[in-house]
Amino acid sequence: DGRRLLFASEVRALLAGGAFRRELSAAGLYTYLAFGSVQEPLTLIDGVASLAPGSWLRVAVGPEGLRLRSGQYWTPPLVADAARPAPGEVRCWLADAIGSHLVSDVPLGAFLSGGLDSGAVVALGTEALGRPLSTFTLAFDGWAGDERSQAALTAERWGSRHQVRVLGAEDVLADLGSALAAMDQPSVDGINTWYVSREARRAGLTVALSGLGGDELFAGYASFRLVPRLKRLRRLLPGALPGAAALAEVILRLPGRAPSQDKLSSLLSGELLFEHPYFLVRGLLAPQQVRGLLPPDLLGRLFAGDAALASWQGQVGDDLRTAGQYDAVGEVSWLELSQYTRSTLLRDADAMSMAHSLEVRVPFLDHVLVEHLLLVEGRRKLGRGAKPLLADALGDRLPAAIVAGKKRTFTLPFEKWLRQDLAAVVGKSLLDLPAQLGPWLNPAGARRLWAQFQRGRTTWARPWALFVLAEWAQRNL
Repeated sequence: DGRRLLFASEVRALLAGGAFRRELSAAGLYTYLAFGSVQEPLTLIDGVASLAPGSWLRVAVGPEGLRLRSGQYWTPPLVADAARPAPGEVRCWLADAIGSHLVSDVPLGAFLSGGLDSGAVVALGTEALGRPLSTFTLAFDGWAGDERSQAALTAERWGSRHQVRVLGAEDVLADLGSALAAMDQPSVDGINTWYVSREARRAGLTVALSGLGGDELFAGYASFRLVPRLKRLRRLLPGALPGAAALAEVILRLPGRAPSQDKLSSLLSGELLFEHPYFLVRGLLAPQQVRGLLPPDLLGRLFAGDAALASWQGQVGDDLRTAGQYDAVGEVSWLELSQYTRSTLLRDADAMSMAHSLEVRVPFLDHVLVEHLLLVEGRRKLGRGAKPLLADALGDRLPAAIVAGKKRTFTLPFEKWLRQDLAAVVGKSLLDLPAQLGPWLNPAGARRLWAQFQRGRTTWARPWALFVLAEWAQRNL
């Protein structure tokens, strides 16, 4: 505030000091609704900002108060010529990164799903250690996304000391309050990590290696194909396409109202947070839906020159300029790393694992490995099957069924649970928002979103994000 600098590793630590008002940040709230997590450098508390990763802050005390300067000590590599490494070279990069994360004097293991990323960690980690790793898989009965059988193939191939824990809706309900209370900032995704970390700790692990970052570096998301296509389409819109606004209205009236319809409507009508379609693809709620949840006066104040919102937009602008130096695949890779990974995945992994005193390590995000892979020619990362550059680098180190398998995303069966066991608790929260959110959210918009989910017209993540926000507000405001 010009007179004092308060700093801590979590927002909750600052709130506990009682040195300033617990006031929501309108800009932080806007980005949370748009993306399902508060986008750095914003937080959900007005006046509190997050120091960017890879940066420093210098504080000087003068007669007129405090003067702050900041700068970066790490930046992504500049592009010279596209790299075309042989599979063995990529494997060496991976082995070096994973091997450097294996030093531990406490029980160490790895999260193991049915995919390539965690499989690579187990395979190359076992080779580096010269002995089997402890591996851990979270499973769900009666759900198509259960990965225990695929994980078992990799565990058998490398002789892992493998454990499987089954999580049911009754387990989630029993400890949901504790999981929500562990969130420093609300997140649509963080609950996953809380439960898998709890079970891994119960299984005896103190340090767990994760495959987080593999999709961002090896082009594992649909965004790597979709964003370049939408960029080409965006060049035609809206002026070159007659009736774009009318077409957007037609799309909004189509039966089903899938999230993709909401987002396509925003693209056609030109209602975008940023011109780059990455933010539309990665977003949770489309811009018109965010407007429906926020009171008009708050929206007016927000877009009349809010300094915090401008700070975030400036950061995004810097990231877009950095991303623009890479080819189409590298561009999306840097945006996934600097946006989704930074503000969602890494924050969730850190806070929710440490809630159980479990240290999660992410060797795919080793800065040396990131520097190598950002410069690899984009077309080497796309092709038949999931993540061909990674699959080729691993050779025969994983079972053929894992290498040839379809891309899977680790998530809990929330779609099923929100219609059954969790329906009452989530519905009650959305139909009667806490008083702390009264000035900030439109109750009718929250009720409408819950009704759309019940009718099958939107995905579970959208009402779940509002529920998590409501629970966070009750605990922290």
